[in-house]
Amino acid sequence: MQVYTAPVRDTPNRFAAHSSRQGKTVQDVVIIGAGLAQLTLAIALQQQGLNAQLFTQTPAEDANAQGWVLSPQALGVLAQYGVADALLQRGNRLTRLGAENPRGVQLSRLDLAAGSAQPAVAIHQAALQHTLRTKLLPGTLHDGEHYVEHRPAGERLQVQLDSGRVLATDLLVGGDHPCSALAPLVDPCQTAQPEKVHCWYGVSHRPLYRRLGHPTDSFFEAWGPGQRFGYVDLNSRETYWYAICGLTEYQPRQMAALFTGWHAPVAGLLESTASDAVGSTPLLKPPPLSTFHKDKVVLLNDATQPTSPDLSCGADVAVESAHDLALALVRPGPLRDRLRLYSLRRAQRMQHRSRVQLSVDQLAGLRHPLACALRNVTMRLLPTGIVRRALDVLPEPNAYVV
Repeated sequence: MQVYTAPVRDTPNRFAAHSSRQGKTVQDVVIIGAGLAQLTLAIALQQQGLNAQLFTQTPAEDANAQGWVLSPQALGVLAQYGVADALLQRGNRLTRLGAENPRGVQLSRLDLAAGSAQPAVAIHQAALQHTLRTKLLPGTLHDGEHYVEHRPAGERLQVQLDSGRVLATDLLVGGDHPCSALAPLVDPCQTAQPEKVHCWYGVSHRPLYRRLGHPTDSFFEAWGPGQRFGYVDLNSRETYWYAICGLTEYQPRQMAALFTGWHAPVAGLLESTASDAVGSTPLLKPPPLSTFHKDKVVLLNDATQPTSPDLSCGADVAVESAHDLALALVRPGPLRDRLRLYSLRRAQRMQHRSRVQLSVDQLAGLRHPLACALRNVTMRLLPTGIVRRALDVLPEPNAYVV
């Protein structure tokens, strides 16, 4: 059986001198999947001179019709890898985050660009993946090959793919999604119970903001009794929306009835999206992992985890974890200690995020009219500084500098 190791490419980068000084112990990295976290990690490692190879079962053209919102902090991280400008060109620059009631009355507003060198950006998932894929070195992304198993081979690992190829690698990396191939190997006890609500999403090709006079640089989420509806322009042609509600099977009339009386963009976005272009996922609340590595198998936070699609959730988590791991691999010291510190940091960060998300979900899930009215009054009176501290769960990029 032939063991394959891809050639190492000579890639000048800002980490090269640091890596050579420390005598890096990792050269070859096999990454399973090609989501936001995996692509970001591969770009970072290749710029550090490491041989990072990605293997994915799902081609780029199969990307869901979803929109992603990257916070200023996440975009600042991606700017370090030369990706931010390309994303801003293909997406929509955002400067404001707003919460509304179903009638469109503003409950809170947050200036996303305050104190940050980068804005936020909303971008179609397919455009995001295509942009990141073009930043990879040629021949390092392999579509249509799926992980089967791995086994120790001295100080390295041998990874078996369903194509019959066997890879020799120093490190094996995958996502932490409960259904991913590697997550159960690292934390066998991980389970995720579905909530009683679903997230429905779609992309309308009739950008309603411009027709209705809404600002195009804002990301809005409307909160009603036990239901939420978010919407944001992805570009001059598309608007992304999502609805969090108890509907388990999509029926246009039922969906429209749930949001009857909500302000104009909601009904218009639902009406202008074809039924076969609407996707859904039951919201899962997986408990935070206790560890993110086992020996030389490491997990990244997966942006496709079906949690609430709020700002600073899946997309930011993915970028943060990829950046953390990339820097851990060039820090000094034994690899085992560096992976242990990476795992500890990820576990602590995700525990904090889970607490923040739980608080948001509990507030947004209130159903009693009096409870909703009290929540809305509190949100209008809450200082923006407190809101920013609650949402600012991703540190500034310079917090990661070695």
